[in-house]
Amino acid sequence: MSPFAAGLWGARPEKGVLRHPPDMYRTTMNPFSNLLRYLQSNSVPFVVDGIPSIPAGVEPHGLSVLADARRATVSPVQLDDRVWLAVMDDSRRLHPDLVRRSFGGRVVARVHDEDLPMLFPGCDLKAIPPLGNLFGVPIMIDESIADSPALSFAAYDPEVCVTLRTSDFRTLAKPVVAEIAVPLRASIPHS
Repeated sequence: MSPFAAGLWGARPEKGVLRHPPDMYRTTMNPFSNLLRYLQSNSVPFVVDGIPSIPAGVEPHGLSVLADARRATVSPVQLDDRVWLAVMDDSRRLHPDLVRRSFGGRVVARVHDEDLPMLFPGCDLKAIPPLGNLFGVPIMIDESIADSPALSFAAYDPEVCVTLRTSDFRTLAKPVVAEIAVPLRASIPHS
């Protein structure tokens, strides 16, 4: 049964038509459009704000996992002399000691907000998509979310949510899987 028939995404939209799209969907030269084209050119099925985009040749019945997506938080982090994107479940927080331990780095620091527009053009500070390869930045993903069926994340605008299969994310982004985060109210686990 397709996700539409199962009622997971509501009524099927007209093929290739987003109903009442906000301006960011209409502009062809903005970064969000580049993200959509990137996903489409790699035949990755995805959902934007509840509206699916299913490439030709991809069976919709296998996409029901998108309905069970885990919400991901993305944090730019400086590890020694390199900026990384850290991806974790939104119920967890990045822990510098775990990053240091997992990557053998010496210095782990938050990237300054004033540097973000240069590193991630067109992105709201709270809506950097986890596809660091679009920005030339490596990605680390917390092991607690790395094997979930699907990820959901803000993309360029905090009000825009993109969902895709984690397996597709891992194929495209090639993140390094490591223990990098703890629950929001937890302290660092002792080794």
